[in-house]
Amino acid sequence: MRPVRQFRAIEVLAASAALLLYGCGTTHEAISASAKTAAAVVLAHGYTAEDPAQYHPGQTLEVLIGTLSYSTDRLRQKAFFFIGSRFAGTDTLGPSVLVRIVSQSNDAVVLAYPHYGPSDNLFYPRYGYERVEYKLEEGRIVRLGALPPTYVGQPSKPAI
Repeated sequence: MRPVRQFRAIEVLAASAALLLYGCGTTHEAISASAKTAAAVVLAHGYTAEDPAQYHPGQTLEVLIGTLSYSTDRLRQKAFFFIGSRFAGTDTLGPSVLVRIVSQSNDAVVLAYPHYGPSDNLFYPRYGYERVEYKLEEGRIVRLGALPPTYVGQPSKPAI
């Protein structure tokens, strides 16, 4: 019978910090230094980067989806935009539910937001998902199109 390995507190803390900072399912080696820096910015705003591997350091406009760090359901999210390595803002003032990156290029990002009806289940938005494009124009991020209502039926408050 093999002995059970004893973990030192520092090993547990380091592993917990890596999971918190880099998210589950993404290997530490696959994340670039600039993605780690961007994930740290997201964390400084009280959110945890969902998948830092989605950060494309070669693009001018970059995005990370962050989940509210104290959210037990992991659904309250924001998109964090970066121009180069500079943090440029978020998609909304408050968190949205189940935001996803659909596509991204050097100067554009398309995000999908669930569009809920008045009595919809959280996971089954009656109106499906709406795509909203964000474009980099003259050094600013511009939202093209309106945001759908949030889960509680209130309009989203755009930050951009």
